[in-house]
Amino acid sequence: MTTFFDDLEAQLQAAARAQIAVNAGRRARRSRARAAVHNIPVLLAIGTSVLVAVLALVLIRHKQPGAPTTPSGGTPPAASGPPAFPHLSGQQRKQIDYVMKAGGTVLRRDQGCAPASRGVGDPGRKPSLSQGSPSPATLAIIGTLRRAETTADQLPPRKIWDGPHSQPRIYPYGTYPPVTGIYARYIRYARHRDGANYYLIPARNVNWRTPVPARCYHEQVTALRQALPQIPRRIRPGIFTLQATYLAYERRSTEPYPGICLTALNATGNGDPGNCYAVSQIEAGHTLSSGAPGGVPVVYGLAPDGVRSVTFYYKGRYPGHTLTALVINNVFILHDPGDHLPSKRISEQARLARR
Repeated sequence: MTTFFDDLEAQLQAAARAQIAVNAGRRARRSRARAAVHNIPVLLAIGTSVLVAVLALVLIRHKQPGAPTTPSGGTPPAASGPPAFPHLSGQQRKQIDYVMKAGGTVLRRDQGCAPASRGVGDPGRKPSLSQGSPSPATLAIIGTLRRAETTADQLPPRKIWDGPHSQPRIYPYGTYPPVTGIYARYIRYARHRDGANYYLIPARNVNWRTPVPARCYHEQVTALRQALPQIPRRIRPGIFTLQATYLAYERRSTEPYPGICLTALNATGNGDPGNCYAVSQIEAGHTLSSGAPGGVPVVYGLAPDGVRSVTFYYKGRYPGHTLTALVINNVFILHDPGDHLPSKRISEQARLARR
């Protein structure tokens, strides 16, 4: 399985917390080195020039010739993508630990305050399907979604065995990601590699997180006030202002937004259930995932139209030895070199090369 929604649900989701809890994030990265692949900033080469961004890449929107302008149909989501937490100063990085500890206190006291993921891991759930169309912005950057539907685009059922000699239980909807408003007519098979088929699944809302009751935010403020005597005095000034910013971020992180899920399935319908991205994340190159859906460890992701390859730069014993993955039908796949390099730490740079 991928480590993707271990970290930003547990990324989009609680990895957002890892981004703002620096100390906690460092501990998590040391214990789970491969999870670092989700945070690789991506660089874009346009022609012969390379645009470099240290933390994130802002791509210039480009018009794709022939892109349809079919309306999406339905009420537009409240957000265009997951929110970004503002940059933290040194003082705020110390404060955020106490803010998040207050959140942990509330979770222990009130389990109803834990953001839930809709049906993750439940192969028998029925998906939320839509006969509408993705937004023009989505169709404009992913050419694979614009081609005509074929029988190869149908998701297979999921098979689960209770034991080595048992007959499999078959779940017709077990391979759909747990998102809302899946545009069933636009599911597309992208490619096959190493025993897994890769599918693009657009949806009206790809945010796996669900809102928590309003009381939970008030409880976090109360918990921080109760913990104030144990917080060093030099850290107290401004801590409640930072908490208000954090809680507003938490609220926004549960809002719906459209996007595309990239699902990798083996012959039994199992594998990686789906890593989902907003259009802005796809354009910025923030779509890296890792796993072994077909039994072979791979790093993979989505790339917008016009990107022909993705080049990875690894630190360790072989500096300067890059690894490049071709983009086929908007999907790139690279054999995960983590088991072969003395250092499993991925460098902070990868490059998307445009045609």
